[in-house]
Amino acid sequence: MTSCFAKSASFSACAPGVARAEQATADSNNALPVHRLRLAVGAAADAPAAYVRALDLGIERLDQRYERLPDDGVRQCFHYAAPRFAFECRLRYDEFGLVLEYPGLAVRAA
Repeated sequence: MTSCFAKSASFSACAPGVARAEQATADSNNALPVHRLRLAVGAAADAPAAYVRALDLGIERLDQRYERLPDDGVRQCFHYAAPRFAFECRLRYDEFGLVLEYPGLAVRAA
C-alpha cells in the first residue's frame, strides 16, 4: 500500500471518503474529529478515518461515530463508537480538547 502515499497527498486513494489517518492505539487521535466536528450537546456525526495498523502498517477505512454528551463541569464528553472493533466508550476531554480518559487504552496521569 505504500504506493498510495506516493500518488496522493490524502488517504483517499487508500481509504475513500476519509479525512484523516488514525494509527492503532493512538489515543490522541480522537481530539482531531472532536475539534473538526464542533458538535453541540445531543448532536452526533460519523467521522471515518484511514486506520493504520501498527503491526504491518496496512491501511483500511475505520468507521467511527461521535455523540456529544452533556459536559462534566468544564470537561467535554462524547460517546465514541468504532463498530469494526465492537468498541464503544465515553471519552472525556480537558479544556484544551485533549483526551483525559480513553477506557481500556489510556488515562492521563497529570
